[in-house]
Amino acid sequence: MSGLLRPSLSKIFPPIIKPDHYLQLKIVALVVER
Repeated sequence: MSGLLRPSLSKIFPPIIKPDHYLQLKIVALVVER
């Protein structure tokens, strides 16, 4: 799943995003899926 989300995020958000922010987005995505 991370491989699918990564390209879309890289296109929308600049590569300046820190890994912490990426983890937060991942957690939010998991919560929203529920």
